[in-house]
Amino acid sequence: MKRALITALIILVGASLFGSMRRANHRLEIEAAAVRRGVESEAAALEMARSECEEARSQLNAIRLQLRQQPLPDRRAQESVALVSAFSTNAASLTPAQTERLLAELGFSWNTTGPFLVVSKSTLRRVSLAGMGVATPTDAACGVLAITPQERAAVEVVAQGVMRQFQTWTQQHMERTGANGKVLCEYRISLTPEFTSGIQEIFRNAVIGTLGEERGQLFLGYSSDWMSSLGMFGSEPVSLTVEMPAGGPNRRALYTLKTGRSTLTSAITPWQPFPLSFRALFPGGWPDLAVREGFELPPEFNAPTTQ
Repeated sequence: MKRALITALIILVGASLFGSMRRANHRLEIEAAAVRRGVESEAAALEMARSECEEARSQLNAIRLQLRQQPLPDRRAQESVALVSAFSTNAASLTPAQTERLLAELGFSWNTTGPFLVVSKSTLRRVSLAGMGVATPTDAACGVLAITPQERAAVEVVAQGVMRQFQTWTQQHMERTGANGKVLCEYRISLTPEFTSGIQEIFRNAVIGTLGEERGQLFLGYSSDWMSSLGMFGSEPVSLTVEMPAGGPNRRALYTLKTGRSTLTSAITPWQPFPLSFRALFPGGWPDLAVREGFELPPEFNAPTTQ
């Protein structure tokens, strides 16, 4: 009886061990298959990378061969490449010679631009030109600052408005002194800081508002003589004195203009601009003043350029 039980127990244990070993073997086979698939995938990727590397090497060899067959760039071409590289890296570091060379390469030099010339904005601040005529921006200022017809018209409207205000002020604050010896007449206009600073602010704000800060400041600089002649910068009286020197028949009338601490004396000629601050009284300039005060103008005023 005992022998039979021991035999049965041995059979059961063996069967259990056999089943465990079989299941373990099955798991090992599955894991081995997965590893095998991973190796095959990596081998395929490695082969693809090797193929791409060979293709890149072939392209590189072809480029090298092409470069060997091309002539070497001359020194001028090398300098141009270096110049463009320097400009793209830091344009502010270019020397004046490099800047001139770059503009020439771009077709902006004196000999390549025809009727136009490109200059830096900093140069424009040192250029001297008249920004305003009698009451309108000059052609030169409009050309240099690329002022459009619409912008020019807007500035002109403001300038004419400012001159009308000066005309009203002049008519209300003008004094005239009659003949005294060689002096034929003297006109005197009283100004106040409140009036002149107010007019100046109106004109400046209008110019900046129309042209923008950068172009506006340049235009105001070009128009400083016009603003000064009109009286925007002063608060002291402005006077115009006309006298006729003693002498022969060829004598010429002289005028003296005093603006603050500035004094100008000159012969009255068609080429001498009539003082802008007195245009409100004499719109026609010297001929109007001569008719009003009864003196003769030089023969040159009969030419077509007379004021």
